[in-house]
Amino acid sequence: MDSSSPSWTLDYKKITLTVCLLCGWFMCQAQVDLQTSHLPILKINTNGLVIIDEPKQDVQLAIIHNESGINHVDDPANHYEGIIGIEIRGSSSQWFDKKGYGLETRTETGENRNVSLFGFPEENDWILHGPFSDKTLMRNALAYTLAGEIMAYAPRTQFVELLIDNNYQGVYLFCEKIKRDKGRVDVNKMDPEDEDLSGGYILKFDKAPSQSDAFGFFSQFPPFTGAWQGTFFEYHYPKPADITPAQADYIKSYIRNLEEVLFSDNFEDPENGYQQWIDVGSFIDYFIINELSKNPDGYRLSTYMYKDRDSIDTRLHLGPVWDFNLGFGNVDYCTQGNHIGFVVQNFNNLCINDFWVIHFWWEKLLTDPWFLEQLKARWFSLRADVLSNGRLNERIDSMAFMLDEAQGRNFQQFPILNQYIWPNFTVEGSYDAEVDRLRRWVVDRAIWIDNNLDVLANVNFDNTLQVPVKVIPNPTAGEAVLQFYSHENAEVHLRVTDASGKTVMSNFVRDKVSGFNEIHLPAHVPGGVYFYNLTHNGTSHSGSYIKI
Repeated sequence: MDSSSPSWTLDYKKITLTVCLLCGWFMCQAQVDLQTSHLPILKINTNGLVIIDEPKQDVQLAIIHNESGINHVDDPANHYEGIIGIEIRGSSSQWFDKKGYGLETRTETGENRNVSLFGFPEENDWILHGPFSDKTLMRNALAYTLAGEIMAYAPRTQFVELLIDNNYQGVYLFCEKIKRDKGRVDVNKMDPEDEDLSGGYILKFDKAPSQSDAFGFFSQFPPFTGAWQGTFFEYHYPKPADITPAQADYIKSYIRNLEEVLFSDNFEDPENGYQQWIDVGSFIDYFIINELSKNPDGYRLSTYMYKDRDSIDTRLHLGPVWDFNLGFGNVDYCTQGNHIGFVVQNFNNLCINDFWVIHFWWEKLLTDPWFLEQLKARWFSLRADVLSNGRLNERIDSMAFMLDEAQGRNFQQFPILNQYIWPNFTVEGSYDAEVDRLRRWVVDRAIWIDNNLDVLANVNFDNTLQVPVKVIPNPTAGEAVLQFYSHENAEVHLRVTDASGKTVMSNFVRDKVSGFNEIHLPAHVPGGVYFYNLTHNGTSHSGSYIKI
């Protein structure tokens, strides 16, 4: 039959539609025709090989990155041209239609080829992060950029557009892989014959291939849930296959000694306590980036720490930060995508059955008044500078401007702006609306932290209703809110009385209060002292506040 005839065209469309419906394909549209881009263009030629999740396949990479800022797909490769090893990377993200990749720049003979790409220090290990559920495309880039301004190191990033075998793959974030290197995590190189075992090491909390001695070791202390989970320290550098028994014994002993001090009753002692074992500044900055982004995986997954030789620094440092595609309000489970509540306090109570939980370190640190004072001072110092509302908006706006043209192609290839993609908290319907929500969310989140850092000093880390049931502000000249936290859904009853016992608010009932909650208190009442009683699952919590 003539393929140009109307009957064939009609049948073809029917067949195509049927296949799409039966298979549930997301993408059943014409391939995006990339011609020019304001972003660098990466072209991968697989020569017929299939990219898999290990081992890396040798393929060809060409990078077009013109100084003019306009890159044409047919321009010669002027930034990099050569062999790379590439594999699919990620955990739950591997189920997405848009894959993430790990790659190594290699020589013709398969050896590591250290090169400087996009002005980054020379290396051979790189990441191509494919933002998918993050419809702004920028959450990881935003977090790494902010962290890079306040921490010793964070992965450097570059937005690119990717072609594989001339098929358009969308907008990607090219970034550095976390590893030991002079230009990355700058700790001493460990050789098997080293007699000085004190450093350097990189450990992490993450989804280890196996929680066995070959990959790391368990903490001797439970996480502060007091539940069935344990905390596993995974070897990152030296790699599990390379670490010697003596090195493994050293770092395991070091962590256990640190934890014994941190768990002890006199852990706050400035001379003999935890301050001698950890770099407090790195812990505070890690806290700030993870809480500003309300990262649900912060503290428990993709959490790196490192220790150098004692002759350089005897303390454990936290960082670099990693993996924020679920942060900045993009998650609908556990801590939720609203802008309120501290992850460090809420996650274990909201996700008590999650396998990976937050370790006891944070419970101890946040009960130390000195640590809290250092945290508050650092936070408000940064809020006056690199984390001010204006600076936060500037970063988001500059990334949105950079992505303005390319995001259109990305969402032509992946038409998901009107669809729920796990674990979206909201579906905004357009790219501009997604960016607008992120912009508002970040500022609202920062302001919420401004007003709630004192809450950290008063919340008990257990699995019951979290106190304080706290009134903000107190005293108040106008409206005030009562804040409380619940780890389960239940009815809450609130009664507010004045000094004479007269009820000014009562019979407040709310369903489904799991998480952090706020109740607005009566604003149009005379000045004086007011008393509240909050009942939750039969437990009563009382307190007072002043109206001036």
